[in-house]
Amino acid sequence: MAAKQERLQRANHPNAASVYQESGVLPDGAGEIGDNHTLKVAIKDMTGSPFDPLALIEETDWASLEHALGPAADTRAALADLLNGTPDAQARALDHLNDPVHHQNSLYTATAPAALYVAAILSDPRTDTAVPFGGEGRRYPLRQALLDWLGSVAREVDKEAEATLLRLGFSLEDYPGFTEVRAIRPALFQGVSSLLHGPDPAIREAALAAAVRLLDAPELTHHRAVLAPMVRDFLAASSNRVYRATAIDGLDAWGQETTSLVSPAEKTARRHRIGQAHAMHVVRSGPPVIVPG
Repeated sequence: MAAKQERLQRANHPNAASVYQESGVLPDGAGEIGDNHTLKVAIKDMTGSPFDPLALIEETDWASLEHALGPAADTRAALADLLNGTPDAQARALDHLNDPVHHQNSLYTATAPAALYVAAILSDPRTDTAVPFGGEGRRYPLRQALLDWLGSVAREVDKEAEATLLRLGFSLEDYPGFTEVRAIRPALFQGVSSLLHGPDPAIREAALAAAVRLLDAPELTHHRAVLAPMVRDFLAASSNRVYRATAIDGLDAWGQETTSLVSPAEKTARRHRIGQAHAMHVVRSGPPVIVPG
C-alpha cells in the first residue's frame, strides 16, 4: 500500500518523467489477468517536450488492459485511426472511446492510457477536422469531441465523484481506473492547455471546460487564478449549456463569486441534477463491470 501511494505521488508531481502503477485488484467481473497487473503511464516533464503519442501506442500492452467488453487489444488500432484513418474511421474511433473505453462514464484500466494518447494528439493538425455525427450528413469537430471526452473522464475522478463512491461504500482500492486517471491529470492538462488560446472559439470553449474539470487536481490548483478570468468572461457566457454549467460550477468550487452569473434557484437545481447523475451512475455500476464478449 505504501509503495503504491509513493508511485501515485510521483505521478502527481509535475516533473515526473514516468510512473508505474500496480494493482492486484480488478473491477468487479473483470476476471483474472495476473496478480501483478502493471500499467505503465508515461508522463513527461510539464515544462519539457510533448509526450510521444506513437510511443504511447507502441509501448502500452493493450491486451493486458480492460475496457467494458474485456481485453482492450482493439483499442490500439482505434486510437491509431484517430490520426491516420478516414473521417468514417475517425468517427468509429471516437465511438470506441465513448464505448467501450468510457462506457456509461465508467473508468477502466484502458481509460488512462487512452486519455494520455488523446491529450498527446490534440494539437496534431489531423485532429483539426470534422467527422460524421448522428447521420443525415451532419459532422462534428473531432478536436472538440476529444476535448469533451477528456472532460468527461476528468469529471469521473473529481472530489464529488470520490465522495459519492465513498458514501455508497465503495473503496478506491477496488477501482484502479479511478486512481490511474487521477495520477495523469497533470499530463492531460498539458495537452488540453495547448488549445486554450486557439483561433476557434468552439475549441477554446471545449479546452476551457476540460481544463476546469482537470483543475480539481490538487497539484494543478495554482492554475486556477490564471484561468478564472477566462472561465468567467468566456466560458460562463457560452451558448453551450454544458460548458456554461461547467464554468459556473468550477468558479463556485474555486471560491469565486458566481451569484452574478446564475440565480440561486438555478444553481440549486443544477447541483441537484449533477448529484443525482453521480449517484445514479455509481449505484448502477460502482467500479465498472466487464461485459463478456
